[in-house]
Amino acid sequence: VIKAISYLASSAGKDGMIGGQVIDLESEDKPREICLVLEMYKNKTGKLLAAAASIGTILAGGNDDEIALAEDFAYNLGIAFQIKDDILDIVGDSKLLGKPVGSDSKNEKSTYVSIVGLEKAKEDVKRYTDKAVSSIERFNEKAKTLTSLANYLISRDY
Repeated sequence: VIKAISYLASSAGKDGMIGGQVIDLESEDKPREICLVLEMYKNKTGKLLAAAASIGTILAGGNDDEIALAEDFAYNLGIAFQIKDDILDIVGDSKLLGKPVGSDSKNEKSTYVSIVGLEKAKEDVKRYTDKAVSSIERFNEKAKTLTSLANYLISRDY
């Protein structure tokens, strides 16, 4: 339990979700390089998902290798999720999204899509999703729900 709480605390701090939010706020109205966008995604969404996946693995008695695989799954899933959000901000339905489409462009935000283009971003959602799924293959049937969740990201429209 202490190991799980410690993991959560480190995932939330300056090297985690808060750090990702700082990157986001500090780079508003400024062009970003792809490595900074990926770092922001890894810290904001990736660390949140990694905390959930790793804490679950820790509390289930997973060893360090299994915790690392869960963490790798979550980071890749978080990046795929954020890239898909960027795509939906361009091609999504504002009624389904619950926010106006095109807000990133209107606010001159540098996003994954604005840097690499729409088609490459779509390819990369699949690539990061495949990496996530690959990370947990060794868990076999136990990973079925997580695999389904990861693959859902590719087709979601909100």
